[in-house]
Amino acid sequence: MLNTSVEAICLNYRPKKDNTFPIMLRLTKSGKRKYVSLGISVKEKDWDFKKNQPKKSCPDNRIRYIRKKTGKEISFPLSDVGKEIIRKYSKPDATNEDYIFPILDRKIHRTEMQRKNRIHKVIGKVNPCLAEIGRMAGLETHLTTYVARHTFATVLKRSGVNIAIISESMGHSDIVTTQIYLDSFENSQIDEAMKNLL
Repeated sequence: MLNTSVEAICLNYRPKKDNTFPIMLRLTKSGKRKYVSLGISVKEKDWDFKKNQPKKSCPDNRIRYIRKKTGKEISFPLSDVGKEIIRKYSKPDATNEDYIFPILDRKIHRTEMQRKNRIHKVIGKVNPCLAEIGRMAGLETHLTTYVARHTFATVLKRSGVNIAIISESMGHSDIVTTQIYLDSFENSQIDEAMKNLL
């Protein structure tokens, strides 16, 4: 019986479209090699190619994505709850090239228009559900995905987080955009509060 050696390697000669390098399993048996994808890839700066292992500075359990509107990379750590949500809703055979949540399928939604239409359709289904949750919770605010994004930024601001960090996490092109964004939401809340004075 012949033994097969198994080794995880990072292919530094075959970058992907997002400039990351795939980590593969290399199976060697009787001098023949076979490569099996793990569906994982890393940035060049995060991998020690001589030792064939991640560097100590390599981020783990993080979400990374490029915001389409600004082209900026966003990176943030995943909480245990976040990991559980992703485990629950992601496809079991998902790879790094797939979307986190399977509302988009890269095999079906290939064009920009197909992706845009699908996202619009899903948001159209999600927003009524959020509104119902808000009603059940007795909230006066009409919950939507847009309100969720505003709330995220506002909570960070009220918690004393530096506006530059908020700007980075929102994927805005500059701090001025973030300030305008936060101010507009604060103003709308003030407008609602002023109605109570009448």
